Amino acid sequence: MAASTLAPALMLLYHGLERAQQPCDARFTLSCAAFYDHLWLLRRRQQRGEITVVSLASWWQGKACQGRPVVLCFDDGRSSDAEVALPALVKFGMPASFFLSTAHIGKPGYLTWNGVEALRRAGMGIESHGHDHRPFTQFPAAVLAEQLRTSRHMLQDHAGTPVHFLAAPYGLWNRHVFRAALQAGFSALCTSHPGLASPRAPRLARNGILAHTSARQLQRWLAGRPGSFVWPISRDYLLWTPKYILMHCPSLRQHVVPLPAGDHSASTF
Repeated sequence: MAASTLAPALMLLYHGLERAQQPCDARFTLSCAAFYDHLWLLRRRQQRGEITVVSLASWWQGKACQGRPVVLCFDDGRSSDAEVALPALVKFGMPASFFLSTAHIGKPGYLTWNGVEALRRAGMGIESHGHDHRPFTQFPAAVLAEQLRTSRHMLQDHAGTPVHFLAAPYGLWNRHVFRAALQAGFSALCTSHPGLASPRAPRLARNGILAHTSARQLQRWLAGRPGSFVWPISRDYLLWTPKYILMHCPSLRQHVVPLPAGDHSASTF
């Protein structure tokens, strides 16, 4: 299928789920019940032919599907990926791609290499989230290249599967990071910018699922109603500069008061 005939994909970005031993920021930790609600909604719309939940690799390669392509992504490599997400995905017969920070594998609250292997055996995609989950924008060129090379090689060596996609920690990237990703052999850089992902584009938009993202909100995205992404996109751009400054100025971070769980003004990292 020619690239021009491919449909844009709705990429959904999850982080920790409720049963993780060491949950990530509460804003990004979805309850198991809410996750199942999302999967039930996706199944119903898939059965009606409105969408197809596809793997990132399949969509990228141009595999034909019915309705809007939907791609599920999980960042950070939390233990809940194997303990909660994997059994649910297998039950619903849905693929997903897991973006892992290799330095965290084996640490408390994160996947073990056995967990990574379980994901691979189940047909899930294994992709890179960098090595030690530091903002790529902080690194000199040589250090960034080593971070990307280390992560990609470790994942390919342990999982025995090609690693084609890179997700930027905290959603922070610039033209130097983008260029380094392509030079390291990645097909595309996955961002945290909301919207639809363009077919075969070197940068892919992903829509962050927060603790308060309901099935109703997901329904609006799936329906592609006019204005569905206006607020998420506006919020993302409004908060981009403050987020960049905070991540690069440790002296400022200590003065920031964390937002309470469920705060709707939280940025999509």
